[in-house]
Amino acid sequence: MTTFEIDCDTDIKTGALLRLPQSWHRLWAGIVAYRRLRRQRRIDRQAFENLLYQDQRILDDLGYRRDAVQAAYRLPLSVNAARHLRLQRKADRAAMSHHG
Repeated sequence: MTTFEIDCDTDIKTGALLRLPQSWHRLWAGIVAYRRLRRQRRIDRQAFENLLYQDQRILDDLGYRRDAVQAAYRLPLSVNAARHLRLQRKADRAAMSHHG
C-alpha cells in the first residue's frame, strides 16, 4: 500500500473525504447563483437602455427623470439599478410634496 492509499483510507474512515464533495457543491452552487444574478442584472440594464430612448412625456408618466434613468444605467452591475431608480423616484416625490 502506498502512503497516498493509506492517507485516503484514513481520511475515508474519519469522513474527511465525504466533506470535500459537499464543500465543492456549495462552491459550485455559489458560482451558479452569482452568474445567474449577473445575467439578470445585464438583462435589467438592457431594459434601462430602453428607457433612455423613451420620450420625456413617457418618463414623466412613469415618474422618472431622464438624468435619474441615465445615472441608474451607468451604475456598476453589482448595484441593483431598478431599486436605485425607485428610491430616487420616491425621494423626488417626497421633495415635491414638501415644496407644494
